[in-house]
Amino acid sequence: MTDMDHGSAAGRPGSPEATPPDPDTSPPKPEAASRLAEEARKAVGYIASLSAGDMIQWVIAGLAEKAWERMGLVANPATGKITRDFEDARLAIDAIAALVDLLAPRIEPAGLRRLQTLLADLRINYAAQRSRAEAEQQSTARERPAQPEQRKDTQDRPAEPEQPNNTRDRPGEPQ
Repeated sequence: MTDMDHGSAAGRPGSPEATPPDPDTSPPKPEAASRLAEEARKAVGYIASLSAGDMIQWVIAGLAEKAWERMGLVANPATGKITRDFEDARLAIDAIAALVDLLAPRIEPAGLRRLQTLLADLRINYAAQRSRAEAEQQSTARERPAQPEQRKDTQDRPAEPEQPNNTRDRPGEPQ
């Protein structure tokens, strides 16, 4: 008797045993793992060799990328989708401003100008994108037909038939 005769999933399409391993999730081969470990050690060594000022500039670059993404100007690298989150963009921009202020007395004038230009570009684009998003929301709100408001006390009751306003329209009454 085989496993299939006993109702086991082995060998059935879609079962884990029948599905070939996914190369993205299978463990790396020993030589690839060794290479990855060496690259990780080099990266850690490089990061450890950075000064605090260099590390802050590296963080500023990452925050700037996040701000561009959250403003909807750059696709999310993980999903490839464009999304907007202005609160998150604002937080990234404010953090950059604080870090630029912190670095200002410690870096060369050319480096400071570069960071101040980056910050100005982010702020200008933030204002423009926020304004654009608000205008889009207003235009879509105008395009939707307005729904008549109902009083709360009439919402749950069925509508009553309309009564004629003119008494002459009622049958059986003198005219």
